[in-house]
Amino acid sequence: MHHAYAVKAHIKHGIDAYRLPMVSITINLGRAVLDSRGHLQFFYFEEIIFGKWFHVVVKPNVACSELWVSSFHMTKPNEVARHTKSGKVLRPYK
Repeated sequence: MHHAYAVKAHIKHGIDAYRLPMVSITINLGRAVLDSRGHLQFFYFEEIIFGKWFHVVVKPNVACSELWVSSFHMTKPNEVARHTKSGKVLRPYK
């Protein structure tokens, strides 16, 4: 994750540095959904420490040579259900 996005995640979504490891955990273990824009969305419920759903969106750069994290935030169960229903589930929640 680029430093500028980490700063944005903190300012816009209130993501503190101690939550940043949840990005890789959410991508590695969470439900993967392909949305209508071709972005990959990952959802993971972390029940031990935070008791919250995490949502990571990954999209390609313009040249399609890299994948970038475009969004990382906590979300609500109804948002998980909405995105899951409207997209194509590539990998169920592990």
